[in-house]
Amino acid sequence: MKVLVVLVLAVFTGCNANILYADAPKPQIELLTEAFWDYVAKATETADEIKKSQFVEHVAYRLLDGYMLATYCFDAVQNHLPPAAKQRFHQVTRETEDLMGRVNRELAVALKPYTDDMEVQIQQRVEQLKQVLAPYAESLDTEALRAPWSRRARS
Repeated sequence: MKVLVVLVLAVFTGCNANILYADAPKPQIELLTEAFWDYVAKATETADEIKKSQFVEHVAYRLLDGYMLATYCFDAVQNHLPPAAKQRFHQVTRETEDLMGRVNRELAVALKPYTDDMEVQIQQRVEQLKQVLAPYAESLDTEALRAPWSRRARS
């Protein structure tokens, strides 16, 4: 009789024990992170589908066609230049590339302290944001967040 009362009481009060899953439940932040990465994966998949679409292929073909035509015209003009003009053109091209390399190196050196400082500030802000959002993430119902994405994934 006592066993029956205990069983009835357990059924009516509800029991959270799960024989199949003995692992501890995942924290809310981990579930939220998984939902986020599921969303990112779905967005990436959608972007890949867009890249493979016929319209994008057509635009890429047209761009390549224009590039090939421009290259052909450039080569035709360059072939009709006198040797002195060709030599001058190559010299100017070489000097321009050297100048671009030097400017890029000098800019990288000049901006290094600012970029390092910016990186540190961003990392600090991200950590602050994590600390501020952690209580909210713990209180979120991740099943409710995951449901719309799982329905879309099945479709």
